[in-house]
Amino acid sequence: MRRLLVSLAAALLALAVVPGASASDDVTARGTCSGASRLELRLKDDGGRIEVDAELRSARRGARWAFVVLHERRLVARVSLRAPLGGGELRLRRFVADWYGTDVVIVRASRVGESCRVRAAI
Repeated sequence: MRRLLVSLAAALLALAVVPGASASDDVTARGTCSGASRLELRLKDDGGRIEVDAELRSARRGARWAFVVLHERRLVARVSLRAPLGGGELRLRRFVADWYGTDVVIVRASRVGESCRVRAAI
């Protein structure tokens, strides 16, 4: 029984010192939209944090978009942004804690008549 406990403790210690994601583990994912807009999500390791960078290219100028960011099914941000009148893109950047193992981030963007969703794991 004592050997089993020592082995279990050694295994847990080995797991505790496994390094997190490296800089080469940056992830980019493209989302799906119900209209002509495009949503892209980039996750980047930032030394104990994850940089979440969502970029929305809206086909509708001046439209107000509501963004929701989830990290491991927990609400990280709820933000409302207006698309530029001259065209272009909306960008939302947040930082979340880099938890042990694989982290899943979901971004949803919606406006009247259109919605987008993207999911990525790092």
